Order: sequence, then structure tokens, then C-alpha cells
Amino acid sequence: MTAKIIEFLKDVTEEISFGIRSLCGRPSPMKRFIFVLIICGILSVSFMYTLVSSIYNMGKNDARKESPDAGNRRNSIIKNDSINFIKEKQHEQTNE
Repeated sequence: MTAKIIEFLKDVTEEISFGIRSLCGRPSPMKRFIFVLIICGILSVSFMYTLVSSIYNMGKNDARKESPDAGNRRNSIIKNDSINFIKEKQHEQTNE
């Protein structure tokens, strides 16, 4: 079973290699070097984008967990306002 899979993978890679060679011809060493540099550049840029994007999203999600909504924040400010605190104290004193 594994021998068939290995043989199949070899056949597939040979077909891909043959297709590329028939399409482009046999590349010179300089063309291969330039191709490798271009591929490394593309992979490096994609890696950096993924890394920075992940770090940014982690920070954004942490900020959401730490800070409450704007609505909740507004209500807590109004409830804990000094004028409301004084009014509540006066209301408690009049009820006693």
C-alpha cells in the first residue's frame, strides 16, 4: 500500500516537472537563482503579514475583554457621579 502511494507521488512530481520544463524550457542557473529569490521574498512577506496580523488581532481582542462597552461605561459614570451620590445620601437621610 505505501509503495503504491510513494510510486504515485513520484509519478505526480515527474509529471509536474515535465510540464514545467515543456512550458518554460530548461532554466539556466541564474534564472533558477532569481526564481528562488522571488519565492523566498513572497514567502517572507506573507509570513511577516501573518505574524503582524496575528499580533494585532490578539491585542485587539485583549482590549475588548479589558474595557467594557461604551453604554455600560456611560451608565457607570452616571451612577457613580458625585451629584447623584449626594442626592442618594440626602434621600437616605430623609427616609430614616
